[in-house]
Amino acid sequence: MLFEFKGITGDQFKTAVQASRTYEDVGAWLQANGTAKTPLEIKTWSDAMEAGGAMTNFDWLEADDRASF
Repeated sequence: MLFEFKGITGDQFKTAVQASRTYEDVGAWLQANGTAKTPLEIKTWSDAMEAGGAMTNFDWLEADDRASF
């Protein structure tokens, strides 16, 4: 979801996380890379992700685990 929203790949994100020392570094990297987003677009996306609920995300992860392993 984040990768599609920002137009980045998992490999790009993994490299950025590994090179970062703090969560703030990761946030700064996301701001500087991928598809530029306005504060309103970020808030709208964030609100939609929160509205989806954590259980939805866990259900998706569980389904992914079953398919992968």
